Amino acid sequence: MVDDMGWWAIPIVSLVAFTLYGIEGIGSQLEDPFGYDKNDIKMDAIVHDSKTEVMTMLSEWKAAGRNGDEEMFGARLVPSIEAS
Repeated sequence: MVDDMGWWAIPIVSLVAFTLYGIEGIGSQLEDPFGYDKNDIKMDAIVHDSKTEVMTMLSEWKAAGRNGDEEMFGARLVPSIEAS
């Protein structure tokens, strides 16, 4: 390669090495996305938010069940029987 390109081989090899080391660095960051580093996915916060949402929905569902025969979103559980 040096015989064909001469001194241009040095910048070309440097550019290729820099690119490959960059790809390696990106791969190592994507390899372990869950943790406590600054760039990691905050799974604790996601789980906490999900738990809060589920508990809120359950409390609304329980409250609607105590107040009558309605579901959480207002639909009736027991269909009304109309006198004909």
